[in-house]
Amino acid sequence: MPRIGRGSARSGRLLIVAGAVAIAALTTVSLSLLASKPAQTSGAAMPASALTDRALKADLIGRLASPPKVVILGGSRALRFDPAYVQARTGLSGFNAAVPHARPIDEWAFMNLLRQRFPGAVFHALWIIHVDEFDSWGPSPALLTDPTLARFLPPALIADGAGNDGAPAARAFRFRQIAPDGATISDEFDRWPATPAVLAARVRRTSETTVAHYATHPPRLSARARRYFQQTLRLFNDQGVAPVIVMAPLQPRYLAAVAHRGWGARHRMVLRYLRSLRGRYAFRLLDLSRLASIGGSPSGFYDGIHLRASTANQVVDKVLRAYPTAFTVVLKAQTP
Repeated sequence: MPRIGRGSARSGRLLIVAGAVAIAALTTVSLSLLASKPAQTSGAAMPASALTDRALKADLIGRLASPPKVVILGGSRALRFDPAYVQARTGLSGFNAAVPHARPIDEWAFMNLLRQRFPGAVFHALWIIHVDEFDSWGPSPALLTDPTLARFLPPALIADGAGNDGAPAARAFRFRQIAPDGATISDEFDRWPATPAVLAARVRRTSETTVAHYATHPPRLSARARRYFQQTLRLFNDQGVAPVIVMAPLQPRYLAAVAHRGWGARHRMVLRYLRSLRGRYAFRLLDLSRLASIGGSPSGFYDGIHLRASTANQVVDKVLRAYPTAFTVVLKAQTP
């Protein structure tokens, strides 16, 4: 169900995910929690075994009454990109298919699901990536074990159980509100006090975790990640669509802490890779890694990497300034 404008009430059902893995049943919705969004009601319960971000987003796609015009792809950094804001700025409906720890194989599965759900529909995309997008993590077990999404993957990959490949465990969010268009309205990040001291601590912790990871994982481009990334680009190009690919902004203190300790090498490597694809695939690329590129505030983050909705909105504004017709123009179909 389409929703309008920044700051307006959200209409339609609201799914509440009580996401701790050990929870055996869904938490029921207290309407008092939704006092600021009076038009909303609770969604139908889903079995606890289905409580993964990927299963939930797949279920929401199955419930869509019409195809979204703009699909938001990416990992946890893309969760706060609101299709309602995109619609307010462009008049185009959208769906947020971002999931934590997404890899290109996730985007491949979600775009195939959308194409199967709405045959013949044309989907534009705002694809939020980062410099670790192509690391050698295996597919998420939540992807491999979800029957709705796994059917778009090779049986041998599923049989391998290749998901447990050293990747960070998917976060078990204790409380998350997700709208019918896939937008994350709130989660555990919102339970932290929005103070400079809390942000500084969260940025420091994120920086330390990243530096420790980079110290033991040299930069590389996974062959599987590249393959699924390019296959997904081809899906868009076959529809005459050039997706907008955005390297997400980083909190400035975080970037200063990691820039010369592994991030810079990855950044250069990913940009070289993306630029090497030009001529074979049509896409638009914006490197917004540095917050100054969108005129954002250092306080517009939950930690070093996760954007608040205000910062996500500024990214959308920047995209529309750079490419005013990005989500409306259909190009000639590309050739291999």
